[in-house]
Amino acid sequence: KLLCPDPALEKPLAQLAWNVINDSARTTVCLRFSPEAICCAAISMAARSLGLPLPTKPPWWEIFDVSKDDVDQVCGVMVDLYGRTKAKYVHLKGQRPTAAALRAAPSSGPLVSGDEAAQPRTTGDMTPDQRAAVGEVAPGLDTAAPPPRSGPVGAANG
Repeated sequence: KLLCPDPALEKPLAQLAWNVINDSARTTVCLRFSPEAICCAAISMAARSLGLPLPTKPPWWEIFDVSKDDVDQVCGVMVDLYGRTKAKYVHLKGQRPTAAALRAAPSSGPLVSGDEAAQPRTTGDMTPDQRAAVGEVAPGLDTAAPPPRSGPVGAANG
């Protein structure tokens, strides 16, 4: 009620802000910013879309102990999200192939040349013993994942 003097806009403001908060789960903002900063950005974006001016004297986001820079950064991430082209639904005709048919299907290309035995292309194709031998490699990365931490999260390893 402090941010929305028009009672007719309270529910639309709350709903639009809630939609932005839900959409923020599709980004990394929850890892990078406080929940208060995400909520302030959602309120800001919702108010802007409704043409509702928010108070700047005193700055309304300071009530939540959030900096204007954080609000602007979260808004920027959300604007980028909303600017992406939407995924298109593609209906696949016919029946789904069975697991046996997929295993029997030829691969997209040779795994190795000559008479060498076929080797797995990714760690996802490896057995647990093979993954342990080479170190787990994250998809798309050339380096092995770091060893798991011991002790409580954030504790200094000494």
